[in-house]
Amino acid sequence: EPFVLGNAATNLVLPLLTGGVGLLTVWQERVGKEATAVAKAATAKLERRQAEAESLLGLAMLSSAALPTYLAVSSTAAGVSCLGFLDVLSPSLSWACGPPILFLNSFALLLTLVRYRQIQRYVAGAARVVQADVPKEQIPWFQRLLLLLLLPALTFLIPVSMPRRIAAAAALLAAESGFVMASANRQIAMGEFYAARADRVCSRTEAWAQISSTVARGLPVTTALALVNTLIATSLAAVQVPFSGVFPILGVVYCVRAVQRGTEARELAAITTQECASYQSFGPFPPPYQEQHYNEERDQPVSTSKPAKRRLALASVLKELIAQGQTISIRSMLFKMGRVFVRLCGEDRLDQQDSPTEDVKVVRSVQADLEELRITVRSNEKNWVRTGTFVGLVAAAAICSPFLLSAEVAGVILPVAGTSLTLFVVVAEADARSAVSQAKVHAAKLKEQSSTMEESVTSSQLWKSYLFSLVGISEAIAVFSLVLAHPSAFGRSWAFFSEGIYLLLIVAQTGVAYVSAMRLLQVQRWADNVLRIRGNSFSVERMRSTKETSPQLIREGKGRLPVSRRQRRFVTLAAILPSIFFAAFPLSMSWSHRAVQSTAAGALAVAIILFYAERATWQAEQTQSSYQRASALSDAFSNRAEEQGALLPFNSAATIAVAGVITFVTEVNPYTAAALTILQALSWVIASRKSVATKFESAAGLQVRSQFVQPGSIAEGGTLGRRLKSLFIR
Repeated sequence: EPFVLGNAATNLVLPLLTGGVGLLTVWQERVGKEATAVAKAATAKLERRQAEAESLLGLAMLSSAALPTYLAVSSTAAGVSCLGFLDVLSPSLSWACGPPILFLNSFALLLTLVRYRQIQRYVAGAARVVQADVPKEQIPWFQRLLLLLLLPALTFLIPVSMPRRIAAAAALLAAESGFVMASANRQIAMGEFYAARADRVCSRTEAWAQISSTVARGLPVTTALALVNTLIATSLAAVQVPFSGVFPILGVVYCVRAVQRGTEARELAAITTQECASYQSFGPFPPPYQEQHYNEERDQPVSTSKPAKRRLALASVLKELIAQGQTISIRSMLFKMGRVFVRLCGEDRLDQQDSPTEDVKVVRSVQADLEELRITVRSNEKNWVRTGTFVGLVAAAAICSPFLLSAEVAGVILPVAGTSLTLFVVVAEADARSAVSQAKVHAAKLKEQSSTMEESVTSSQLWKSYLFSLVGISEAIAVFSLVLAHPSAFGRSWAFFSEGIYLLLIVAQTGVAYVSAMRLLQVQRWADNVLRIRGNSFSVERMRSTKETSPQLIREGKGRLPVSRRQRRFVTLAAILPSIFFAAFPLSMSWSHRAVQSTAAGALAVAIILFYAERATWQAEQTQSSYQRASALSDAFSNRAEEQGALLPFNSAATIAVAGVITFVTEVNPYTAAALTILQALSWVIASRKSVATKFESAAGLQVRSQFVQPGSIAEGGTLGRRLKSLFIR
């Protein structure tokens, strides 16, 4: 330019050209941040919808809380109604047990239907919110109501006594309550599945939005470099320097880098928008989650084994008693053994008081992680002191330049010093905000992991919901066999068909037990699938290898997980053998009595199957809730990190503005411009300390992992009393 335009034109064109390139760089920052903001807005909208769906599902679960009570009351009443024809009570009491029980079961069924309608409305609303298919009824509402009321009325056509008819009708009403409860649980499970799928989509969009934000965090640095380059070029315009043509070239380099980052941020934002286009389906781009590496020794699962001295306590006492058997009476021996047994089963144990519990170990592990972070922060203090020393030297040189140097040289040093201090502030902001984005990506990873586990839990609950209706059917079959087990139950004309009816009831009960066993296997398999997802290795490969299904497939009988042949044979044989065994033995018993005990054993087997299904889903839910707690903890740390760094953008903008003021005031009053560099040094101090605090909270969020919680299972450690409490109370 000096050779073509001359010095005067160069002094005018050079700042304008550099400033124009700087404006393009600033424009790229605006475009990149705008795309990231749009992606975050879409993510926030999805989070709001998912929260609305969760609130509606909470109301549905609140409405379903009374259904087990209604079913228990109906089942108990159906059992009590059998006392009316077993010659246990007087005739007046037998008739008194009949009509009230029939009315009670009918009223319980009506209350169950009312609750079911409320659950349907809430689940349908939740499904609409997350753009899912609303569960439809296969039978219209009024037809279902007429059918439920008509079937118990048909039992009064059985040629038996009236107390037996009432017992049969009460058992059928209890079975219908089980059917309605199963349908209600199926509705809730479907709604939870849709909410979990929306939560997974939300976590994926959140991860992509944070990745886009991480890329966009580098744009303020390029903008600051472009502004610094423009300010320096403007300051040196009045001074003839041979390297003045370098500034437009540097501006172009910064602009190209900004264009690259802005384009990458827009592409990532477009992926985010594509991911949240549908709330129930995933996009083609899974987030590139990074696996975390931790200390293997400290991250081992908490051991629940008891000390060796604890296991040998009873043995040592027995040895002592044997060694002193000649001098100790039997009464003293029994007293000591009883005291040892009480100590074994008691709640207060000496070794339990000395050794830390599992929750204390968890807290100590988290405290060790945070202490490690504090040590890391302290080790970075040396770098902070070095940078602070350099910033102090630059500020001191700027302050002393008007007093020690000429006006021309001070007019160059002051803008350069002001813009240099600006770079330190902007770099501190970029590092802190990038750390926040990484912590949020990790929180999104844990959230998707928890949501994936929740999908498996809801799939297990969908398979379990069929067991409630099967329990009702098995109880009704057992009561029907007891109702019909009477020499004159069918009359003389029906005596020929009694043997076949008993056989039909036994076969039906065996079939119900077999179907229940197959459902139990699927419940356990989907519950075990939750444990396969846990761990720190949740990545793209793990997501692809995870078996997924949908509520529609499960309703159609599909969506099954493979079960080993040995396990399937063992469980099904254990379910059907009680009915078959008691139908054949003892041979001296009459056929009708064997049918009664066979159907009763089958009903007990189905009830035990329901117990094991509930236990499997409870373990899966406990594991999933622990991972959800880890996700919430990581999200809390990342939010605190974002709160710590909230001041940094304002601080950077103020520093850039002060740099511009320094460049302008230098020509008017260099002493005032030199004093303004003190503000920039103080801005760097604030930015650096806030950056350290932000990085600390972000690192704490990254340290949160899923191994500090235990998978849901009955505690193997602890006293016998604690084990029984864990098994029956929890």
